[in-house]
Amino acid sequence: KILEIVHNLKADSRYNGKSIGILTFFNLQAAYIRKILEEAGYTEENDIKVSIIDGIQGDEKDIVIYSCVLTSSDQKKRYVSLAGEGGEINKEIAAGRVNVAFSRARMQVHCVLSMPIEKFPEGIWIDKFLKYVDKHGMVNFPVSPQPFDSFFEEEFYYLACFHLQDTPYIIQNQIKSCGFKIDFAISNPKNGRKVAIECDGPTHFKDEIDEEYGIYVDSDVERQCILEDAGYRGCFYRIKYSDWIKKDFDRAKVMREILNKLA
Repeated sequence: KILEIVHNLKADSRYNGKSIGILTFFNLQAAYIRKILEEAGYTEENDIKVSIIDGIQGDEKDIVIYSCVLTSSDQKKRYVSLAGEGGEINKEIAAGRVNVAFSRARMQVHCVLSMPIEKFPEGIWIDKFLKYVDKHGMVNFPVSPQPFDSFFEEEFYYLACFHLQDTPYIIQNQIKSCGFKIDFAISNPKNGRKVAIECDGPTHFKDEIDEEYGIYVDSDVERQCILEDAGYRGCFYRIKYSDWIKKDFDRAKVMREILNKLA
C-alpha cells in the first residue's frame, strides 16, 4: 500500500518537487519499507526518506506517510513508549516523541494500517490520532490551484481547504482583477459573498519596523483601494508572513474570521 501511495504521488503533477517522509515506530519495519522502495527505484535522492520517528526529529516533509502496524490489539505495549497505559503522555519520557511523531507533515498526511481503526487498542495515542484522522482527515479540492508564488501561499491554501471541506465555499488563487492579481478569493455561491486574502511577505513593507506595525508601501495601499472599489470592500483580509510563522499565531482563528465574513 505504501508503495502504491508513493507511485500515485510521484505520478501526480501537483506534487512535483514535494518531499515525502515515511515514518514508522519500529526499526525493522523501517528497514523493510526502505528495502521495498529501493527495489522499486525510490531512494532519498528522490526526496523520499524512510525513518523511525526519532530519526526525523528537527526535520519536516511536505507529505508524510505513517505506517501504523499492529497484528493484533494485544500488542498495545509496543506503543507504550508513546503513551502511558491510560493514554496519557508520559511527560518526562514520551512528550517529545509524540510531538515528533504527529507534527512532521507540512502539507499532507497518509495513514497506512494493518487492521481497522476500531480494532486498535484504546488508551494509546496512536488510536486517538487515527480516530481524529478518520473523522477529519479527508480534504477535497474543488478547484485545481494555479501555481503558487510562495510556500506561504501553498501552506495557506491547504489549511483553507481543510476548513472548507464541509462548506459550499469555493477557493481560488491568483485571481486577476483590475490589472492586479489577488492571492486568494474564497466565495460563497449561496449568497454571493466573497473574501480576498493576501499572503504578505517582506516586499509589501519598506522595512521590518513597518512590517511589525502593518504599514504597507504606498503602491500596495493604492492597489488595495482599487481592488476594494472593484468589489472587495470590507472583505479584504491580509496575513503577514512574519505573523504566520510565529509559534503562538492562531491560524485556525484566521480561518474562523474569514468564514464569518462569508456566512
